[in-house]
Amino acid sequence: MPTRLIREGILTSERVASLSWEAEVFYRRLLSLVDDYGLSDARPSVLRSALYPLQLEKMSECNVQRCLAACETAGLILLFARNGKSFLMVRDFGQSLRSAPKYPLPDGYKAIQTGKSKYQLVTPDDDCLQLQTGENSCEQLCTYANAYSDAKTDKQENNAEGNTTVVCSDPPAAPVLPAASPFPDRERLNDVRGMRCADNHADLGASTGAARFMAACLDINPSWSRTLPTAIEQAAALEAYRSAQGRVTPRDMEMLRAYYASGLTHDRSNKAFWRPDSRRKFWECFGDVLTHADRWAKETRWKPASARKKPKPEQAPQQPEGPVVDTDTAAAEIRALREEMGLGGDA
Repeated sequence: MPTRLIREGILTSERVASLSWEAEVFYRRLLSLVDDYGLSDARPSVLRSALYPLQLEKMSECNVQRCLAACETAGLILLFARNGKSFLMVRDFGQSLRSAPKYPLPDGYKAIQTGKSKYQLVTPDDDCLQLQTGENSCEQLCTYANAYSDAKTDKQENNAEGNTTVVCSDPPAAPVLPAASPFPDRERLNDVRGMRCADNHADLGASTGAARFMAACLDINPSWSRTLPTAIEQAAALEAYRSAQGRVTPRDMEMLRAYYASGLTHDRSNKAFWRPDSRRKFWECFGDVLTHADRWAKETRWKPASARKKPKPEQAPQQPEGPVVDTDTAAAEIRALREEMGLGGDA
């Protein structure tokens, strides 16, 4: 576990103060887990075991998902996905960068090595960064560092510490960039175990994937589809959809429908299965419900419809092979044969 420098500013931070006690403890523990860049695996099951190794019974995946959402809403972390896996980055982490990042960086971020065991993190908001070298001089790093590697500067100034700072007086024209993404701000692609869909975290109507997810959930329990979800329930459904990225498949939704239709309440070890009757509770604790459904599927050896053996269609009775013989004709032929043999015509 790396040693972390936690500054006293966390005590007066408005973003941290907006968290609940549970979310703040989660955030403080998270600071001890992430690497030098503030990066970490964001899967709730991984975070639960890594942050609460001695308190697993007190912190469920549902609680971890709720804390992740609270920290992201407060602007303390950034959630993103790479190759179907969820990752997070602590914003404004401010640690010494001594090695390359262990996890992938979000879009627009990059790590540049500036010396032996020394790295610099370039963020999308950085227009022009100054990287100090080992000889107490600074060279200018513009946003398009690779394109301007040979650019010349013509002005030097002394900063407040007496070091020489090189200033770009007339940078060359910026290279032509590809067209901007058509998605609005904060929108990203969530890979929900095969369901790729856009989600701007604002409302269900802005994401077809989230709307499909909520519609599939309403089909799990027949009573849920009788009334329209309230605004609070829609927010809970959106949060469940957002936190379940990389985990949910159509097979899981089929399993949940069968799980709710089943009357089995306990497994062989007399451990109860949990099925919340409330739509809101279902979405708030979606990860926990899915875990119970997985355990139920193993207990009952449930299989999806696509994996079940289809019964063979019944075949109509077939006629025996060979010519069809009329019984009266056959009886007459037998009597004639018996007369020729001297046995009499009657059998």
